[in-house]
Amino acid sequence: MLRAQLEIRRADPSDADAISGLLRELGHDSPSDKTAQRITRLANSNRDAVFVAVLNERVSGVAHVHMLPLFQADGHIARLTALSVAPDCRRQGVGESLVNAAEECARNGGCERMEITSGDERTAAHEFYRAIGYSPVSQRFVRSLAQGRS
Repeated sequence: MLRAQLEIRRADPSDADAISGLLRELGHDSPSDKTAQRITRLANSNRDAVFVAVLNERVSGVAHVHMLPLFQADGHIARLTALSVAPDCRRQGVGESLVNAAEECARNGGCERMEITSGDERTAAHEFYRAIGYSPVSQRFVRSLAQGRS
């Protein structure tokens, strides 16, 4: 049996097709050209990082971490804004390795905490987050600004 080889690295615009497919797993329609533009734009940010997991020479997962300063206290917090692993690559350490890379990046960026947002319907993801040491602590409320108030 072949042993799986997993590499975590920064995303490159050439990864855009694979990343777009992974984002579709989360319900986001992100065309490859737009994904490549975002990767390029965020590559120059000192507050963002996009990581990919390459499992057996295939981009099999993606994570984006954003770091922001707190207003109410000293310090910074990191938010994992996207985490997706190809269905056939789950339960092989891909997601946890991506989270570990995001956490290390956040620590290096001066963050004291990491938060993850996840849709209520993603119960398997919630189990995963709990299994790697995350706890639910608050609710998040969202409103689209594109429509304005009625």
